[in-house]
Amino acid sequence: MGNREERFDTILDVVAVVCGTDHPNVLDLGCGPGSLAGRVLDRFPAATVVGLDNDPVLMTLGRRAYGDHDGRLTWVTADLRAREWVAAVQVLGPFDAVVSTTALHWLDGQVLIATYQAVKNLLVPGGVLANGDHLHEPEQLRLGKLQHALRRPADDEREGWLPWWEALEAAAAGDPELTAAFAERAARHATHPDTTDQPGLAAHVDALRAAGFGEVGTVWQVGDDRILVGLR
Repeated sequence: MGNREERFDTILDVVAVVCGTDHPNVLDLGCGPGSLAGRVLDRFPAATVVGLDNDPVLMTLGRRAYGDHDGRLTWVTADLRAREWVAAVQVLGPFDAVVSTTALHWLDGQVLIATYQAVKNLLVPGGVLANGDHLHEPEQLRLGKLQHALRRPADDEREGWLPWWEALEAAAAGDPELTAAFAERAARHATHPDTTDQPGLAAHVDALRAAGFGEVGTVWQVGDDRILVGLR
C-alpha cells in the first residue's frame, strides 16, 4: 500500500480532532502486530491503548516489538466473531476512540452488525470509530473496478501479504515461540477467509447507522481504500 502512512496519519488526525485530548483511551480492533497501536502511542504520549486480535502469531510479534509500552499498551486475545470479546475489553473502557485498519473487512454481515453495536456501547458520548479499510462497492461494478485500479501500490520492494506470511512461517522453524504460535493459529482457525463476498461500503454504513451512530461518512479515500468514521 503506497498510501499506508497517509492512512495511518489521517486516522490519528481523526482521533486528535474528535477527542480533543492528549490522553485518549483507544481500542484497536484487529490490531495484528500493533502497527496502528504503536503509532497512536507515539502521537499521543499520554494515551492508553488496548490492542485486540485473535491471531497468536501477529500478537506474538506485537508483544515482542512493543511490550506493554510502560503500562500504556494492553494486549487482549479475543475473537470478534465471539461475543466474549466485549467483556474482555469492557473493563478497560470506556474508550474515547475505537480504531481499526485493514481488519474489519474480514467480518461477515451479522458479525459486522454485532461488532458495530458493541463498539457504540464501548465509546464515551461524543466518541469516534475510525475504520481504515478496503471498502468496495459491489453494487456498482464499473465504479468498483475503477476504484480498485486506483489503489496506490507500494513503490518499493516490500513483500506482499502472502509472501510475507510464507517467509515468516519459514523463519518460525528456528523459533519455538513462533512455531507454537503458528500451531495455535491453526487450532483457532485464525487464518482469514476469502473476502470476495464480504460486506461492502454500503453494508458498513448501514450497520453503523443501525448501531446508533449519529453521523457516518468517509473522511479519506484513495480508490476503494477509505477511512470510514462513525460519530457517537
